[in-house]
Amino acid sequence: MGSGTYTWVEHHPRPSSPRSPLTLGSGLDTVIDDPAAYQAVLDAIRGIDEGRAEAFRRTTRWWWGRELREPLDKAPLPVLAAVEKALADLPVR
Repeated sequence: MGSGTYTWVEHHPRPSSPRSPLTLGSGLDTVIDDPAAYQAVLDAIRGIDEGRAEAFRRTTRWWWGRELREPLDKAPLPVLAAVEKALADLPVR
């Protein structure tokens, strides 16, 4: 090749990571790293109690080693059922 300007382009598609079925026993780190799962949880809570959804969004500490059920431990059963259903309805990749 002679003098001049050249450009090389390589495409490195980001591999999609598999999504295992999620439950209340799933790790908080797993949920927060999956935007669709996080949004599904928020929407499920919001559908029953807007204030609880906002509190969950603002106060949850997304630490590794904690389960999703921990910040929801005082939630009423309908909220827990809605979250479980929303997670179960997510497609498994």
